[in-house]
Amino acid sequence: MLNVHRAYSRHKNSLKYKRRVAWIGNVPHDMTLSKSVSIMEYMFVTTQRVKVVAASMVKHDSAKNVYDKINQGEDVYDIPRNIKVVQNIKHRQKRQERQPAKDVHNTNQADHILNVESKVYSQHHLIRVVRHVNSGPSIILYTDAQIQDIKRFSCTMDGTVLGVDKTFNLGEMYLTSTVFKSRALLRTDTGESPTCILFGPSFLHGKSDFETYNAFFSQIASQFTDEEIENMVVGSDEKTAIRKSLKRSFPGAKQIVCTLHLKKNVTDYLKNRVGVNVQDRKSVLNTLYTSR
Repeated sequence: MLNVHRAYSRHKNSLKYKRRVAWIGNVPHDMTLSKSVSIMEYMFVTTQRVKVVAASMVKHDSAKNVYDKINQGEDVYDIPRNIKVVQNIKHRQKRQERQPAKDVHNTNQADHILNVESKVYSQHHLIRVVRHVNSGPSIILYTDAQIQDIKRFSCTMDGTVLGVDKTFNLGEMYLTSTVFKSRALLRTDTGESPTCILFGPSFLHGKSDFETYNAFFSQIASQFTDEEIENMVVGSDEKTAIRKSLKRSFPGAKQIVCTLHLKKNVTDYLKNRVGVNVQDRKSVLNTLYTSR
């Protein structure tokens, strides 16, 4: 019987590789094999990010399918070293499932982002793009059906407005959503279309500067032709970053400002900057925004 020994160490010049040295011990005297022979191999290390992605995907798929999907990436450092890495992850998951449930709430934002990013690898129908830039992580969400509905209802000569609005206080990240009115529903008694608001593409982001918004709107704009964009009317509030990036990504679309936001801005100015009483504020708003 021969004993094969292995020793592992990190490469001094690159942490992406590790070194494995293998040699045979206790060689019998009657064998011609030299005891001084050893084999040295350099292997790239599977990154933690790839392990997290694989762990999320392998919950609902086989190790082989997950390995094949991730291996479609172009970067050799962005894939598992071999299929055994994925098989070991799945084995650990099954072993943990047999153990008592533990607290699963001790995860941070980075863990959540990596989990969401794994959905892109698995061709998730909603999560399309996850970006990591200096302005922080961001996630673009939309479905093919949403894009087709926008083309149907907002890219015609008399189309409905595509509204953009940023929400606050949802956690560590902001949500910017788009909405538009559907004209597919008709009242049976009058034949008129009731107000039916549909959600369009959405954007989860940590910062709200021009670069961040431009990533979102340019991705959405790429789904439309120049002719479709020219027929669009896009509405938003007066935030400079949003309006500037909309103009960059939808150069042929008409931009309008949301009346509700304008009323809030006027009310805030009259109340806190000028000191106008309630009755006079209502009178000013009626004068500015009452339809004639």
